[in-house]
This record gives sequence, structure tokens and C-alpha cells, in this order.
Amino acid sequence: MHIYKNPPDRETLERFASRLEGGARALIGTRSRVYRELGLQDKELSDEEWLDWIEKEPRLLRRPILTDGERVLVGFNEKDWEAAVTS
Repeated sequence: MHIYKNPPDRETLERFASRLEGGARALIGTRSRVYRELGLQDKELSDEEWLDWIEKEPRLLRRPILTDGERVLVGFNEKDWEAAVTS
């Protein structure tokens, strides 16, 4: 799926956030250029507000995202991904 052309819908984002420690904030790519350009590094936002930002600007999503419908992994961590695909 091309995440910029066809971003996840709000329901999917909410489901992902509910399964992540850190909630919707964990979906944000904090090293991205767009994150810095929008000045979000200084913001304390609710999950709903973070999701609003992601809907407006899908380039904020941290990638890759892997889910089996229950578990959600965001960003690449070799150890976590290996454990997820071998279990």
C-alpha cells in the first residue's frame, strides 16, 4: 500500500494506536522533515489530536507498519520484526 496516496483511514489508525504503547504518538515519525517543519516537537497533544494531524499529513506516519490484525509494529527494529514474523 502506498501510504501517502492511500493512507489508513481513521478507524485503522485508532485500532493501531490502541495496540501501541504510547498510543497515537507512537505512530508519528519524529525524525521526519514534515514533523519538524510543522513544529510538532514542542506539542503535547492528545491521541485524537495526533490522529487529526496524521489524517491531514500522512507523511507524519512512522514507517514501516506491520500488523497481523492483532499486533502492530511501527518503525523498523530488526529484533522485534524477526520475533513477529517467526512466531
